[in-house]
Amino acid sequence: MSQEEEAEKLREALWKIAQWARAYPVSMFSEPDLRRAAELLKAGGITLDAVSGTVARHVVEGIGKIANEALEERHEREQKMIGMGDAVKIGQSEVVTPTANLRFNRGFLEQEFTVVRYDGDRVVGAGSEWRLVPRVEEQLR
Repeated sequence: MSQEEEAEKLREALWKIAQWARAYPVSMFSEPDLRRAAELLKAGGITLDAVSGTVARHVVEGIGKIANEALEERHEREQKMIGMGDAVKIGQSEVVTPTANLRFNRGFLEQEFTVVRYDGDRVVGAGSEWRLVPRVEEQLR
């Protein structure tokens, strides 16, 4: 997939998320009296926190599904790199070698990579970079 095709796929995913964000306007779904709702739910043995958590989880999982579908091909390419220890050429400009170093950064799992950048046959830069480990939940299953 070309960078232009990948960018278009990501734009489409962002558009889906933006549409979803506008799907429940206050003009159609008025804001409830949350104190009253909490009282009624409590009387039925349910907490407002439990309902809120379920709704939030549904939204976040839906957004995650849209994002993961858009990133699927890139994820598959990156998965091949993670944990292999072998250098992988990416395009014409860099060679990436995964290391065993992992860290959490703002709630996301990242892996350190040794990266060597080229301009033709000439090395123009080298160092390490931390990159997001895609779809960690699948790796933990």
